[in-house]
Order: sequence, then structure tokens, then C-alpha cells
Amino acid sequence: MTQRDNEEGMNGAGRLVPLFASDRLALWEHPSSGQRSDAFLLVHGLGQHRSTFTAGAMPGELARFGRVILAELDGPDRATGARPTRGLSGYLFDVVPEAIARVRELPGVERVHYVGHSMGAYLGSALLAGDPPIRSLANFAAPLPLARGRPQIKLVGAVARKVLIPFVHKRFPMDVVLRLAKDIATLPTRGLGVFDLVRLGVPEEAPREVLRALFTTGVPESVSVMMDLAELAVGGGRIAGIDVLAAIKRWPGPIFSALGDADVFGSAACLQGALDGAGPRRTVLVERSGHSDLVIGRRARSLVRELIGFLVQTGAIAGSTRAG
Repeated sequence: MTQRDNEEGMNGAGRLVPLFASDRLALWEHPSSGQRSDAFLLVHGLGQHRSTFTAGAMPGELARFGRVILAELDGPDRATGARPTRGLSGYLFDVVPEAIARVRELPGVERVHYVGHSMGAYLGSALLAGDPPIRSLANFAAPLPLARGRPQIKLVGAVARKVLIPFVHKRFPMDVVLRLAKDIATLPTRGLGVFDLVRLGVPEEAPREVLRALFTTGVPESVSVMMDLAELAVGGGRIAGIDVLAAIKRWPGPIFSALGDADVFGSAACLQGALDGAGPRRTVLVERSGHSDLVIGRRARSLVRELIGFLVQTGAIAGSTRAG
């Protein structure tokens, strides 16, 4: 992905259609969506923007069943290096609800389906505590909760909370530190090793150049976001006092969850408890898939088919909404 992604369409589908832009939120529409009664709101993860989804086939597949709207938290200037100032609670109580409200206001839209990746999925799950106006929730690579993921994540969280953020940030802005780390990760000689280390993707699923592009276009978050994530990783499992797993269990709507078994941010243990709840649930553990593979890898199309089948089965979306 390059800056050209700002103008070119998704996966060769045409130009993105800008719907709204402010200093805290931008919304873009898939050019093939058309005016439909169902809308899918796609919310990206930490340090990314719409390229998280545009690098793969997921938006185009979803556009066959409804309008596809991509949200960019912190506005359209993420790709140009703007520094976000909101933490996870700001996203949760301010930015994401605004995105949902604006999608609901689009002509003809009757139902909003929330589709989140990584941090975006975690935010969507936390939103359930407030009974948001969404018809369904789809979580891709959501660490639910981070504390039940792989042990090294808790270690990283502890280091970030006690060392990196309090001390490094006093001398160097956190955005600068993360930018340098990202640049190291994208070096041709070292980048592949970093990708293997953090298991952002499995080469058979997501091409290396795509993973490198996602790093390149990502924007480091502010220290407030890093502190929030560090707290989650250490074992809180909460955002602004919200017990995310409890919110998932209580929500009566349909929830679709997909997790890669090679994802450094999660494991099969993360799914324990996510299968239970007041409403319909479907959880998929994808073999040999890392953190980004689920939305940009080769299995994105099949996962969309599973998601749509689940939504049709539960009545969240009409079976006749398919286009073409």
C-alpha cells in the first residue's frame, strides 16, 4: 500500500468514495456498495487505517451483501503522520459511536453490522455493554481478552507499562519511538524476521509485501493508547471499566468471531467463554493464520461466506440481499 491508496479503489474495484472527514473520524465507502438496507462498518486495528482491509478481498466480498463503509479513527490524516490524542476510551465513547451514527443516517440503511479487526474488534466488543444500535458484531483477530492470550503479550504489556511508557516517553515522544520500531521492522533485511517473530502473518496466507505495506502505512498511536493497551495486556481485560468478556456474554445479538491459531495476540484459550452468551454465537479458529491473515489473506473470502451464512441463519441479514 502507498499513499495512492487514498485515491485508488479497493483491490482494483474503483475509487473509494469519501463520505465524511473530520480531525477525529473519516468514513469511506466501497464503490460497488450501492444503496442497500444493510451496511457493514469496518473498523481497523492499532496503528492502521483503511489499508488493513483494502489490502485484501474482504470489502469487495461484503459489498455483495450490503454497503461497505470503512472508518478511519483519528481522521483522514493518519496516512500523513497526524498524531492522535485519544485513548481507547475516547475511541469507545466518542469516535466509534459517531461512526455508527453516521452510517445509520445514510439513505436506505436499516441495519448496521460492525466488523472489527484487532483493536477495532476489541472496541466493538466493549461497545456491547451499552447496547449499541448495531444488528451484529463480527470480530476478526480480536484479543478477548489480551490477558488470556500468549504469555509473551503479558510480558510486553508489563514492560510497556512500567518501563517503556514512563521512562522512554519522558525523553522521546512515543510516536517517535514507535516510528523507529516500525521502520526497523520494514527493513528488507530485518523485516521478514520481525514478521516471523510477532506472527503478524503466515507467508502462505498473506504475501510479505502486503504485510510490509501495512507496517509502512500504519501510524503510531499516542502514548494514551499505548498505556491503555498495556493495561489490557497485563490482565485488566477492561476498557474504561467495562468488562469486555461479560459484555459479550450479555449481548443478545449475533456475534461472529474468527481467530488465527498462529496469532501472537491470541490462542484457543481466548475463545473460551466467547462461545457462550445470550444470543447466537459462531467462533472459527483458522489454522496457520496470523494476526493479519484473517482480513488480507487467502481465506478472507471463505470467512466472509461463513459470516454471511451465519447472519442469514440468525435472521440478522436477509438471504435475498445478495447482489449479482
